[in-house]
Amino acid sequence: MKKCILIIGAVLCLFAQNQAEAKAFKLGRDTPTISATQGKVTPRPTTDNCSTNCVKCLNKRCLSCKSGYLLQNFHCKPCPANGTCTGTGTFSCKEGYRKVKTECVSNCTGVRCVSGATAVVQNNGCCCKKTQSPSCPTNCIKCTDQGVCTQCSSKYRLSSGVCVANCTGVSCIANATSYATDTGCCCKAALTGKSCGNFEVYNEVIGKCVNAVCPNHCADMCSKGYCSTCSSGYYLDYTSGMCPSCSSAIANCSQCTSSKTGVTCTKCANGTYLQNNKCVSCGNFEVYNEVIGKCVNAVCPNHCADMCSKGYCSTCSSGYYLDYTSGMCPSCSSAIANCSQCTSSKTGVVCQRCTNGEKPVGGQCRGTSSSHGPCVNGTPTYCGPGFILEKNGCCPIKNNNGAACFQCVKDDVIDRL
Repeated sequence: MKKCILIIGAVLCLFAQNQAEAKAFKLGRDTPTISATQGKVTPRPTTDNCSTNCVKCLNKRCLSCKSGYLLQNFHCKPCPANGTCTGTGTFSCKEGYRKVKTECVSNCTGVRCVSGATAVVQNNGCCCKKTQSPSCPTNCIKCTDQGVCTQCSSKYRLSSGVCVANCTGVSCIANATSYATDTGCCCKAALTGKSCGNFEVYNEVIGKCVNAVCPNHCADMCSKGYCSTCSSGYYLDYTSGMCPSCSSAIANCSQCTSSKTGVTCTKCANGTYLQNNKCVSCGNFEVYNEVIGKCVNAVCPNHCADMCSKGYCSTCSSGYYLDYTSGMCPSCSSAIANCSQCTSSKTGVVCQRCTNGEKPVGGQCRGTSSSHGPCVNGTPTYCGPGFILEKNGCCPIKNNNGAACFQCVKDDVIDRL
């Protein structure tokens, strides 16, 4: 009896389930599908509970996305930059890009070219192409890789890295006109009463006719119709009126002046020193002393007051002087007897203070003695013990231990002969 009741209950439950599914089918929701292989009923994929970019959803999991989106982990994500997505879990990259994980990167990403070349995307790869040099400035026919002009075209000249017309800055006198040639600028006229030939101008500074060309490195840009002064590092050539470099006249000379007598160097290039209008280099174990203007032994002498802070001794301690021959510091007394303080120059040593009661006179130490009388009209009035008046002075008597004679020098100063 109990078995019959259980069987009847199961039949009623199955009937109720079928009725519910039939009702749902009529309402158009979750239309059931039957698997041909398993015979199971599964719900139809819809977009319920998935993102708006999903076109097929099952149990809150997206199975397919709209075009332009990438399916990842059952979710729709924007297509990677420079990529193409069709709504599936795969994507492709545009031309010039390659796939790296979930991104599209340039074909040249990570590519390193040698110096002077640049990576360029080409077709489906990357090529290294030589970097193009900057274009040359206007009127320039030759320049460096950095675009700095080194040669100008015809009728132009280089000025501060720029090509200017040959006649730029040229001003001819009255009744004369300037015109550019392939290599310079000319004035057709006789200047300041001086008769010059064709294609010549009269340069008043050097006093002669020169080619009517404004030279490179002319400081005044030929504002007078000719070059009267050149830029620093160059000089006015009194033969040609041009502006050659100082180093072309005097090796290693960086600054100079010129006149009708020639070129005079005023400054030498680093590592060389001016000596007798030449730029010379010191030998091994030598250093150039700028105070005395010559090369000396590279030794810091005793009694050097500045401890050779400049690489050489420029001043000596009190009681010593800078020797303009050796660069050493000898004592003042070694140059002038009884001198305790002195100065020196190229002309010699001058004493400033003496010892043993002597006084500096004319840069030397002059002796005085109270034993010799005052001077009158350049002659001592009397001589002390052991001395006799001779030759307008007081001279020692014979065998007076070799003492020197004294004579009147200035006022009451009696100097040793």
